Amino acid sequence: MKTELCVFSQHKIYPGHGTIFVLKDAKTNHFSSRKARQLFIAKKNPRVIKWTLFYRRQHKKGQAEIKKVRKQKIVIHKQRDYIGASMESIKQRRLQKPEIRKAATQAALREIKKKKEKKKLEKKDAKTKPAGIDPKSSKRVYQKLGKTHGGKGR
Repeated sequence: MKTELCVFSQHKIYPGHGTIFVLKDAKTNHFSSRKARQLFIAKKNPRVIKWTLFYRRQHKKGQAEIKKVRKQKIVIHKQRDYIGASMESIKQRRLQKPEIRKAATQAALREIKKKKEKKKLEKKDAKTKPAGIDPKSSKRVYQKLGKTHGGKGR
């Protein structure tokens, strides 16, 4: 069973249906209905007429059932070096045993604690020492105050 397509509306025309319109140059045009034939003869644009398949495809009508299969993006994990640590040093640390890694981090924490204790001791020593300011050399500066009462300042 051979089906034709309507020249105007792009609908399927089954055998025994529709009409064939032959132009002067011997081109045959198949139409599904009189309405399609008359609109074709009147030189109407099928992309403007809402019931034609041209219009429906152009304006994406009736495509809800057809789901497009989207390709998933392939995620590529790439390792990069950080600021202050090259990729080789990072790989070496990963290859280390967890016990060695823990020992290194604990040693680093001890050093940080020692530095903090030294700073605290230095602050305490600075507070206990006298300031060392001679009363004769230090001069007091007094501000000259204007009138203290309110008003517009006249």
